[in-house]
Amino acid sequence: MSYAIYPRGVTFMPPMVEQKTGGYVIPAHRRSLIDISSSGGFASLGANGWRIADAIQRQITLLPCIDAYAFTCNAIERAASDILHELGEQFYIGGKAGFYSSEAEAVEAACMLAVQTRLQINKSVKIITRRHDDHGSTPFTLLLGDQSRGSVLVTMGMNAAVKSFDAFAPHLQKLTINASEMLSLNTLVDALVADDRASIVIMEPVGGMRSGISPPTSAYLREVRKLCTNYGAILIYNETLSGHYRTGKFTSWQTFVPEGESADDYAPDIVVLGRGITGGYFPVGAVALSQTLAERLYTRRNKPALRNNTMNNPIAAAAITATMTAYTQTKDMQRATHARCAELAKSLRLQPHIKSVQGVGSLYGICFPGGRNTDTELRGQMFEQGVSVSARSGYHKGRDAMFMLSPPIDLVPADFDSVNAAVRELRLTPVKHVVRAFDT
Repeated sequence: MSYAIYPRGVTFMPPMVEQKTGGYVIPAHRRSLIDISSSGGFASLGANGWRIADAIQRQITLLPCIDAYAFTCNAIERAASDILHELGEQFYIGGKAGFYSSEAEAVEAACMLAVQTRLQINKSVKIITRRHDDHGSTPFTLLLGDQSRGSVLVTMGMNAAVKSFDAFAPHLQKLTINASEMLSLNTLVDALVADDRASIVIMEPVGGMRSGISPPTSAYLREVRKLCTNYGAILIYNETLSGHYRTGKFTSWQTFVPEGESADDYAPDIVVLGRGITGGYFPVGAVALSQTLAERLYTRRNKPALRNNTMNNPIAAAAITATMTAYTQTKDMQRATHARCAELAKSLRLQPHIKSVQGVGSLYGICFPGGRNTDTELRGQMFEQGVSVSARSGYHKGRDAMFMLSPPIDLVPADFDSVNAAVRELRLTPVKHVVRAFDT
């Protein structure tokens, strides 16, 4: 079969996949591969279904689609309620949730809702984002990441902010990730007080593949929340990668709330979730508003809808509800997977050819010194060892490569041993110049 997507001459031509079962990918005419990255981190329940497929089929026969601008239905309302409930009382009591056709679209919607909230009392806003966070691949979300190097700050008028995302381009203050969290906090303070415009802060609580999957400390997240509250900034957490019980709780910020402390001191105003809420079955994004923000946003004159006509469909909602049920029924399997990941990470840190291993729960980044094509070399060698990985090169100044360790819950201990052996056998092409993973 010919490839209609990949051009000829690419360094690594991915095999054609015919089937996926449990935590394994089965390419055409090849042995099964251990899916140690769970299809990019979104299929943490594996491919056994956990009754998700049955829920989808039932919804197809009952109510496959509706006009989201004219109707709602029990499936959609229940899915939104399930998500708000898992986020805690800051969201479940008086909060709102809505669905979109992708994670990137959900990020755009979250930013627009935050802008609308601030423009009720301010005439200009600025968005503050960390340079190496990854928020998607649409033109606007690419600006939030590292693809746009500029960090020019100019005044943004009310009309420009509301009518077009293109107007955001020159208004993004990007903060460089640094190994010292307190230095990053000082940089955040400087950005918040740089001028009199209202601020919106968007970040990944646990850094994604661009930043080496770097977990924060509880003190860091508490201080970010405190700074945003003190300076009147709206705080958005993008949990598309780190959510869905990857770190122990439903979202990563909940994981880092110490026992006995109030979640109010850590909770963001808006949470963005990804296709993990459907177990990877649907490309979907979700936006959840806290009670505090919903009360500020929904006024007599301002009633924006948390929906769009392409994604607010009952089939996706049924998949969300079934997935949320599956998550609550597999808590023991999740804890076992977290323990196996921690054991594997401890073993890999002892390997001399590995630069760093960091992460939390069942979400880790395994970093190697490398160059432009190290990710394809890494992926190819792991495939030959029977392991499928999500890998990326150049996530920091184009010098390093890493793969994501985020296994589905149905892998057995022998699979982790196989991954450990495969990583030990890696022989990547050495590079002369190496920059530490989080040098700036």
